[in-house]
Amino acid sequence: MNRPIRQGDILLIPTATVPKTAQPVQPRNGQHILAEGEATGHCHAVTGTDVDLLAVSDQVDRWLRVRSQDALLAHPDHRPAISLPDADYIIRRQREYSPQAIRYVAD
Repeated sequence: MNRPIRQGDILLIPTATVPKTAQPVQPRNGQHILAEGEATGHCHAVTGTDVDLLAVSDQVDRWLRVRSQDALLAHPDHRPAISLPDADYIIRRQREYSPQAIRYVAD
């Protein structure tokens, strides 16, 4: 199995299972948006000819299904773009502790 892939506050963890109830999330301008950037307005996005972003309506987690040789994970502040091997991934956002609350890392 492939290794986890990290880009900024995004972690893609290869997984053997995607929920059967997961539904495709529509791409925006040809990109699958994994996370919006709070600090810069930039986003982590995946492009490719055979890529699906999947979600289950009542869950926070999302999944990425890559079945192409041209899939790229890109973010304007994290260069170069990362080529993604064919796999199913669960998408996780890095979090950090503060005395007020556990919060997502701002990217």
